[in-house]
Amino acid sequence: MNTISNILEDFFHCLKLPIKAIDSNYNLIYKIGVSDELDGFISSSLFIEKIKSNKENFSFSIID
Repeated sequence: MNTISNILEDFFHCLKLPIKAIDSNYNLIYKIGVSDELDGFISSSLFIEKIKSNKENFSFSIID
């Protein structure tokens, strides 16, 4: 897991884009640069349901 967080942290520092990574069970893996307001929106059940409903239509990177 440490490697994943290192990669995401490097990505954040290069592009300054907020990152919130979740696992295949929609549990938080890592986050950086995410404001409280954005975090609340991303954590909302509506947002998670939208991800679940679009999972078959879009490719997601899943690391087990």
